[in-house]
Amino acid sequence: MEPDENEYVDCASVFGLYAEVKDAQRVTEYLENHPHLKELLLDAPSKIREFFGDTAAPCLKLFHDLDSGTCELYVVIYTTLPPAQAIRREHEMLENWWLDAADLAKNDMTVVVESR
Repeated sequence: MEPDENEYVDCASVFGLYAEVKDAQRVTEYLENHPHLKELLLDAPSKIREFFGDTAAPCLKLFHDLDSGTCELYVVIYTTLPPAQAIRREHEMLENWWLDAADLAKNDMTVVVESR
């Protein structure tokens, strides 16, 4: 997908790939202002499954830094893996996917793992 095509990606198509989207209206507004994230968000669930399996539940959340007035989109990966295994898989994901993908995110999105 060409970068300029990202603006035509429907947010509903993106949201359907995630277990949960916290405050979908605000996330939609954020994505409309950051269309370069849409392709990453379309690819992320399959990449997450590669490292965490089918039971991983990726969710989208918008976090606001009240001190700086900025916000950033987080892909939170909820996993039931034991913590040591989740940490190992997170490192594998960072090395094999996210560190390269993060350049495309332009500091507007990050990926974190949380054990349940």
